[in-house]
Amino acid sequence: MAYPPIEPYETGMLDTGDGNLVYWEACGNPDGLPVLIVHGGPGSGCTTGQRRSFDPQRHRIILFDQRNCGRSRPHASDPAADMRLNTTDHLIRDMERLREHLGVGRWLLRGGSWGVTLSLAYAERHPERVSGMVLVSVTSTRRSELDWLYRGAGRMFPEAWARFRDFAGAGRYRLPTDAEPPIEDLLMAYSRLMEDRDPGVRAQAATEWLAWEDAVISMEYNGQPGTYGSRPDDARLAFVRICSHYFANDGFLEDGVLIREAGRLAGIPGVLVHGRGDLGGPVITAWELARAWPGAELVVIEDSGHTGSSAMQEALYAAGDRVFATITGRQAAGSGHLPGCSSPDKQQIGHENDSNRGEVATGWVQAGQAVGPSSRSAGNASNRARAGHARRRSPPAPPQPSIVTTIRGQRVCAGTKVSRL
Repeated sequence: MAYPPIEPYETGMLDTGDGNLVYWEACGNPDGLPVLIVHGGPGSGCTTGQRRSFDPQRHRIILFDQRNCGRSRPHASDPAADMRLNTTDHLIRDMERLREHLGVGRWLLRGGSWGVTLSLAYAERHPERVSGMVLVSVTSTRRSELDWLYRGAGRMFPEAWARFRDFAGAGRYRLPTDAEPPIEDLLMAYSRLMEDRDPGVRAQAATEWLAWEDAVISMEYNGQPGTYGSRPDDARLAFVRICSHYFANDGFLEDGVLIREAGRLAGIPGVLVHGRGDLGGPVITAWELARAWPGAELVVIEDSGHTGSSAMQEALYAAGDRVFATITGRQAAGSGHLPGCSSPDKQQIGHENDSNRGEVATGWVQAGQAVGPSSRSAGNASNRARAGHARRRSPPAPPQPSIVTTIRGQRVCAGTKVSRL
């Protein structure tokens, strides 16, 4: 079911203290469980449709436009906007400043595409501030992911990729099957073009970049022509300028760190939703993240790609319901208040005992059966006791994530009957 259109009850411009103003808005129930919508791109900006991602009766739905896009100022379509002040660290600090400004203790994060990368980076730095996560079209902005999106996918669209390459004057990049030179150099060429003083150069560079993005999604179920390229001119310029800036710098992240450090998310309920047909972001990243994040659930949508489908939307609504139930179920044993409120008598709502955050009992689903709670703490202590011995046993393999495959709107679990979502 789709939630009805909704208008914000509060909006504002967050002063970051370095000349940037970040737009934010709040919708739904002011006393509800806080959820932060983390948009993709980077540089897409939030949309009115994203207000409808959660039940407005039980959630305080907060949206914000990341630096230099959407309604935030200065806008990246303005050459005067200083992109040196737009990095992943800046965005994480903005999120924390916004949380404090709104008096939120902890919030649920809902990220899509690049928004998954940013949500993971924030949650791994501030796990005590995150009550749960619902992530769709999972990316972690590793070099291998960027190389696939901006070179490897050219195996399916070699002529479109050659045009993308040639406009940047990157003749060293021969074929989409090559592993060298590093893809960052091609992306940096576009980043330099987007800083050119000539507005015609910037506009054409944006056109060529967006033509490639449109080619990659063109075979998807919802891959409409011009999905990227038909955006308004200022949005086009901002999107490509910010994207190329981030991706030429590996998302301003150590390569692979978000999956490598996913153990920091232990105890945070999370559902990953990914389309099997996502050509630009293959499901392997979501699968790896689910294996590294204790207790995470992975839902794979067979009839969907990066642009989504009705089955994906229903899966996201259901994921939101499950995470909400988990959060509120935990609080039932605690204070009983709604999570995320800032007043002292409500501070513990939705919080586990922070000293036990890494030891929350979790379970996994394999072959349609629930596997018992984790004994990570005992196992880790045993491993530490054996550290330094020449012949210590290898630690056990991580548990398999729960995988629910949805086929054309039907959910299929091992050992169960097919039923409509």
